[in-house]
Amino acid sequence: MLLKYSRKRIICLVGQLGNGGTEKQLHMFLKNLPKEKYEPLVIVSSKAYIGSRREREISEGLGITLKYLHGSRPVKLIHYLYILLRFRPETVLSWSFYANAYCSMTPFCDFIGVIRGSLDVAREQLSPAHFAASLRPKRMIANSDFLKKQLLDAGKVEKSVFVIPNMFEKKFSVMDKDVFTAYRNDLRKRLGISDDEIIVAGGGRNTPEKDFDLFIEVIGELSKREECKKIKGLLVGECVHVLSPKIRDKRLEGAFYFCEERENAHDILPAADIFFLSSKSEGMPNMLIEAIDALCLPIATKVGGVENLLEGKHGEIILERDARAIAGKIADFANNPELRKEIIGTALEGIDHSLRGENIIQCFTTMFENKP
Repeated sequence: MLLKYSRKRIICLVGQLGNGGTEKQLHMFLKNLPKEKYEPLVIVSSKAYIGSRREREISEGLGITLKYLHGSRPVKLIHYLYILLRFRPETVLSWSFYANAYCSMTPFCDFIGVIRGSLDVAREQLSPAHFAASLRPKRMIANSDFLKKQLLDAGKVEKSVFVIPNMFEKKFSVMDKDVFTAYRNDLRKRLGISDDEIIVAGGGRNTPEKDFDLFIEVIGELSKREECKKIKGLLVGECVHVLSPKIRDKRLEGAFYFCEERENAHDILPAADIFFLSSKSEGMPNMLIEAIDALCLPIATKVGGVENLLEGKHGEIILERDARAIAGKIADFANNPELRKEIIGTALEGIDHSLRGENIIQCFTTMFENKP
């Protein structure tokens, strides 16, 4: 029997607290959650990033308690049950498909599962037993229509899957125009980018799903064209360490700029004019949203939640993974700054309407209040 508390207790269960999109969404959720009504506790199932910036932002910045699970898997399960019995939550909200498997160890309260990346990728990475356990929650959140369809195809019923998109807080697009221009100019100067160059950005973690080989191939294709010599690539984030030697091996270093910023790649994106998402698989791509806020024209392969973000006139969706054709599209946009400006404007309107924090939080709290 649940004890009654003045605020509803919620556990947020996450695999790790690194610098990824999931952790960023968790932080924004906790920041916007009405604390007068809800009391959150964060459980982290891995100590891989203990002491990270994201941990400090949650524990020190927001004053929310974190608990790390220690030891082998059986010991972690015992520790998890101990925390449940002590904290007595009404709801456990999972923040990663991997962590959904804890559903079977959560017998006395509401457990809400999640999917934030391709189900096909999860099926490849997890054992059959773990994969099946991660599909077990009675209610699940998907952050795009694409991922909801994957869950339905895997046997989940329509009424048990809820689409709640990622939330986003604008930063650069709400700056005074002169302030933004000064920031952009200073950033480009620090990176060594000349005023007349058109920059195509990409970045993030170096995983097979991101398909940075396609990104490199596209920039390589542009570098062959005399009329596109001023179009250069900019890679940002953790991928730089691995990809820069590969680019040198291809003798394309003159076509690229690099910034190995890991803490907040968002701050580097205003240096670019265009953002190209080359992924084979995505959930709701946070970096694409950040690029729109940084006033970059968004171009993306047709994966995951891209259609939710760019459908209509909010950006360019690439249907074929053909480097030469993609390079042609980028060249066309590079030569048409007025069209870029128009599309960026409609893209900003789209994310402002659909990803506003207070609207997304309302979706979560509605689920908390309407248990099956």
